[in-house]
This record gives sequence, C-alpha cells and structure tokens, in this order.
Amino acid sequence: MNRNESDNRTWLSRALWLTAALALTVMGASANPLLGVGPQKKGDKTTQKQALTPEQQEAAAEASDYVALVNELDPDRKLQLVEDFAKKHPNSAQLTNVYAIAAETERQKNNLQAAVDYAEKSVKLKPDNFVSLMFLTTILPQPQVLQNADKDKLLKEAETDANQVLQVLSTAPNAQFPKQPNDTDDSFTKRKAMFTSDVHSALGMVHLQRALEGLQGPDKDELAKAEQEYQASVAATDQPDPQAYYRLGEALNMDGKIDDAIAAFSKCAELSAGTPMQPYANKEVQQLKAKKAAAQAPPKQ
Repeated sequence: MNRNESDNRTWLSRALWLTAALALTVMGASANPLLGVGPQKKGDKTTQKQALTPEQQEAAAEASDYVALVNELDPDRKLQLVEDFAKKHPNSAQLTNVYAIAAETERQKNNLQAAVDYAEKSVKLKPDNFVSLMFLTTILPQPQVLQNADKDKLLKEAETDANQVLQVLSTAPNAQFPKQPNDTDDSFTKRKAMFTSDVHSALGMVHLQRALEGLQGPDKDELAKAEQEYQASVAATDQPDPQAYYRLGEALNMDGKIDDAIAAFSKCAELSAGTPMQPYANKEVQQLKAKKAAAQAPPKQ
C-alpha cells in the first residue's frame, strides 16, 4: 500500500471525538440565559429578559457566533467564520476550540499543513487541549506532512503529544476526556480503548519513520519500537484497525520476521474484507510466501 495513504480510522475517531466534545460546548452555549433561549410565558416577570450589560451582550454575541460556527456545514464558510470569530473575540476561552474546528476542517479539505498550523495555534492557547493534541499526534507522523519539513522535529513533537494523550487516557474519565451524557460504562470504555489504540498506532508510525532514516538499512532498534507500538495498538481494543496490522506487517518484514509479517498482513486482509485495503494486504501475503518458498528451495545442481 502507498505509504502516503492516511489512516482513515484514525481520522474518523478523531472527527467523532471532535463532534462529541464540541457538542457539549454548544449545548452549554445554547442554554446560556444571555441568549434568551427557551420558552417564556407572557407576563411572567421571572422569565422576562432584562436589559443586558455590555459584558453580557459581548458574551451573548460570542456564544451565538460559536454555535453558528460549529453548526456550519460548508467547509469554506466554516473557515471564514473561524477567522471572523478570532477577529471579533480574540480573548475568548473558546478560541482554542475554534482553531481545533479549523484544523479538522482543513484536514477534510486535504490541506494538511494548514490543518497542522491551526492545531498548533489551538495548543498554544491551551496546551492541554485534548482534541488538538490528539490531532497532532496522529497527523504529524504522516509521510505527506513530513515532506519538505524538519522531520526529526515533527516526529519528536508527535511523540511528546502522544505521550501526553496517553497520560490523559490513563486517568480518564477526567476533564479532558469526560464521559458523554449518554455514555454507558461499556461505551465509554470502548471509546477510550479506540483512542488508546490510535495513539499507539501513531507512535508506531513515529518509530517506523525513524527506522527508515538508517544509513545502513532500517534501524533495528526503531523497528523493534515500531513493532511494540503496533502490537499495543491492536491489543488495546476489540476492534483493531486493519491499518495497524498492515504497518505492523511492514515493520516485521523490514526486520526479517517473515512468518510474523505474513500473519500480520493476513490479519489485515481479514479485517479489511471488502475494502480497498484488502487487495494490498493479500498482495503482501503472496509476495512474502513466494519469497519464503524461494529461500527454502534446494539449490539448483
């Protein structure tokens, strides 16, 4: 499989988290009494809106702009609303989330460098913004992001962000990774496991990229770390990502562990049945089996 093809499950999981996390914020803004939301009984003095102070008017405008931005479906319009929000409300506590929204929107448009820039602006405003840290963890090790960039710097940043995310997940539920209102214990545990799996997969990519920098062939130590992270990724959840098995197969193959690589690619093919990834995995299995057979064939007399 082309190494420039990104991990769609990782993108999906992050997008789902972003939607869920920001939905809570939107609900909080919608319930803001400053917006005058909700039915009011005529003549009920306890529910009639009073004159707002300038500070309250600003808060109401900020909440309204934020709700409009989150609910906007057109990506170009959404990005314009992001810039408008930043200009109108430069000191807003929600600006870090606004930039997180912009990062995901740019990612959907395949503008990866712009996506990274927005995510880093988000983290600069709030270093523990989980959504943006998760975003950077998974996007920075991608080959298309590393092209024409300071590869070592970006890989180090991805590794640092990944370890910070794992620390958050290890103590969840918490303020950064809370239960959603409709979560059961089981659904929360499964979502937490999926994110943990995705982070280990991202760390696997970090080490796989470093392994490829070896001057005398793939770096064995980095390959071992990549294998360890991909194994952790597939073990973390009962719904492992086929791509993690594929990357594991790549690392094992480069490490000369042919039987293990065949098993990893075979598992990838099984889990990705009916998707474009399956033929790539099957091709790897066929090539490795042929390679193994050739190596075991008796020498010609």
